[in-house]
Amino acid sequence: MGITQAFRAAAVIVATAVAVTACGGGDDANQVGTDTSSSGDQEQPSGKVTFWSYPIGDANTDQYWTPVVARFNEQYPDIDVEVIVQPWDGREEQLNTSLAGGLAPDVAYFNPDFIPKFVEQGVLESVSDVIADDVDDFREPAVAAMSYNDELYGVPLLMSVSSVICFQNVLDEAGVDCPTTWDEALEIAPIVKDAGYYATQYSGTTSLNHSFYPFLLQAGGEVLNSEGQAAFNGPEGVAALSFLKEMAENDYLPQQSLTTQEDFEQTPAGRSEVAFLVDGFVATVSRFVDPENIVVSPPLSGAQPANFGTVGGLSIFNTSDNIDAAKLWVKFLTSPEEMESFNRDAHFSAARASITGIFDDPLMIEQEKYLDTVWSGVVHPQAREIIDLLKPHLQAALLGRTSPQDALDAAAAEVDGMLSRG
Repeated sequence: MGITQAFRAAAVIVATAVAVTACGGGDDANQVGTDTSSSGDQEQPSGKVTFWSYPIGDANTDQYWTPVVARFNEQYPDIDVEVIVQPWDGREEQLNTSLAGGLAPDVAYFNPDFIPKFVEQGVLESVSDVIADDVDDFREPAVAAMSYNDELYGVPLLMSVSSVICFQNVLDEAGVDCPTTWDEALEIAPIVKDAGYYATQYSGTTSLNHSFYPFLLQAGGEVLNSEGQAAFNGPEGVAALSFLKEMAENDYLPQQSLTTQEDFEQTPAGRSEVAFLVDGFVATVSRFVDPENIVVSPPLSGAQPANFGTVGGLSIFNTSDNIDAAKLWVKFLTSPEEMESFNRDAHFSAARASITGIFDDPLMIEQEKYLDTVWSGVVHPQAREIIDLLKPHLQAALLGRTSPQDALDAAAAEVDGMLSRG
């Protein structure tokens, strides 16, 4: 199944689930989003909701959330919302500790790789009903990213999108164009090298979501097959790693980045010394590179175009004593008005297709064209562990210590062994 087809399938599944939920029986007063505050015949929603957020753009203090809560309380005055901005460091461990101690928040900001882990622990509440009224407005990749086992467990709030980013100074000095395919990248690489620059750079230490996986997807491959076994060592994975190895062994990319974690501004790309980045984010690159020197191009293509992006959403723990109130809070934060406001301050793109034009930056506007092609990672409880096992084998191949096929086969054996143990 292709990437776009997978997105559509997930969206159809969730849309069906929310339609069933929306059409189900029960007291209308209990339907999510029902405003009972003006009715004298229905009990006003009440209770306390604790929300764990994290520093995202300017939305990084408890004080930031004060007016947001005030707007919510205009609709639901009897729901007491406490927002706690937690640190990023150790957030998974902190969440697990809070669950074990019976002190978990009602609502928490989640990224997609958290969803399978906490669903498997049996502690997440389905939130399909929260978006039942307007599921079609949420972008398909965002819905797919926050779903697991055909159920939505996080309401999408924000997105980011990567694409090819080229550097005009290097293109001009080398006399080449921004590549759109692997063949074009290999064609311009020696010319760029002769001009004194690198064609691109590849980090061997960062998450594979930002490094190897986009190439794997561009080759038409996948990380796991439908049986939940390693699939990255198939011909597509070998093609992706062989492409990268050819770039590395010819010094078309910096060797240091293969083994050393560097801040972006310290890398050749941060100094405008590469022709292009395969997985570039305008918001990051433009902090260190003159925007006038940046060219946004479509995602690179091997057998097909593919690109990575971030999705963030709001999940509810089923340990909450006030799930109905928690769903009202999540529905409020992901409403069009609040989502647009939050993403403007957080410097992200909105997860709703109807929200556009948040930014005046033409580079951001250009890159947002590719939001509907975003892939945000492997939907599996052990996604991070798979990355940890695979990464050193990729490095070994790129450093010339083993062949791409042998590297991927060795990694696949380790990954399958881990997955078989659960």
